[in-house]
Amino acid sequence: MTVEELKNKVLQDVPITQAEAEWLATQPDKEGLYEAAHEITTARASQEFDMCSIINAKSGRCPENCKWCAQSSHYKTKADVYDLVDKEECLRHALHNESQGVARFSLVTSGRKPSGKNIEKLCEAARYMRQKKFHSTLCFTGITERRRTTCFVYSRRDALPL
Repeated sequence: MTVEELKNKVLQDVPITQAEAEWLATQPDKEGLYEAAHEITTARASQEFDMCSIINAKSGRCPENCKWCAQSSHYKTKADVYDLVDKEECLRHALHNESQGVARFSLVTSGRKPSGKNIEKLCEAARYMRQKKFHSTLCFTGITERRRTTCFVYSRRDALPL
């Protein structure tokens, strides 16, 4: 078996085995491996770049104690603190991102999850954005009690919990 043989196998849409992958990882000729990987990438990878973007729709005063997060209320930081931004601000950011080729746009909020009132406001903002011809996928996220991410997606329909 050679790097060249495995490269050709991949280029023919034949998956390599775990044993072959492990063999590749032990090869001393890393430059040859990098060249093969580059050839595969050039031949097989999409030439399109898929972008997504976020807006911090509500900042600061988070009750979580995430040691890495500047929005946690457990630490004194210089992070901005503000309530949920209005639908016009959401639309402004969304349309700007869409004009830059961004296909997915998310409204993220500090805290475990948006309150019922804020969910209503976020859904209202999503409906407003759709009325104003924003067509990309929009979502907002939070954390549930089980620490799983919950996501509400809004794209040409009402918000749907996933």
